[in-house]
Amino acid sequence: MSETNLELFSEIMKARTRIYQVTGPTPLEVYSMPGGWDMLLKREDLSPIHSYKWRGAFNFMKAREKESRPAGVVAASAGNHAQGVALSAARLGISAHVFMPQSAPRLKVEATRRLGGSWVEIHQVGDNFDQASAASFDFSRQSGALYVPPYDDILVMAGQGVLGDELMIGADRPDVVFLQIGGGGMAAGGGTAPKTVAPRSKVSGGGGAG
Repeated sequence: MSETNLELFSEIMKARTRIYQVTGPTPLEVYSMPGGWDMLLKREDLSPIHSYKWRGAFNFMKAREKESRPAGVVAASAGNHAQGVALSAARLGISAHVFMPQSAPRLKVEATRRLGGSWVEIHQVGDNFDQASAASFDFSRQSGALYVPPYDDILVMAGQGVLGDELMIGADRPDVVFLQIGGGGMAAGGGTAPKTVAPRSKVSGGGGAG
């Protein structure tokens, strides 16, 4: 195993203790399929924001809590990452500025506001995610707020990777693990534990929204 994979696996083990401060593992439902094989479905829709995204945001903010507190955090998202940052901000008592495009679904905006409460200020900026993201980077530079990446950070990957670790709990480990690929953070983190604990497991991925 490469040093990078070992480092990420180590971070996943640390992330597990942080993640479970909020909630335990999401259920793994088993469906018997024609041909005598079982399909296991990870119910991340039963997580606090109905998506795995909160795991990465919470792990990042908890691990860097001392850096987060002085000027707060900032993030850009059209939906699920925003909700994850909002949930984390309220749980940790850290102020957060969340930049969302004008085109963000109203339900996502309202959910972010509800989850974050008084700890979160929402800025709806630009017509698309790229414009909202650019505004969030500007805000981070000017204010000193810590930027919370949506996927491209080892702490974010590790937090999301805890769901892959949960797949390996128990005697019956999956032969094939299918992971959605958007930005790649969950796929990188989620595939690390299965390949570490059960090297013969095959990890496959496809596109999808997080």
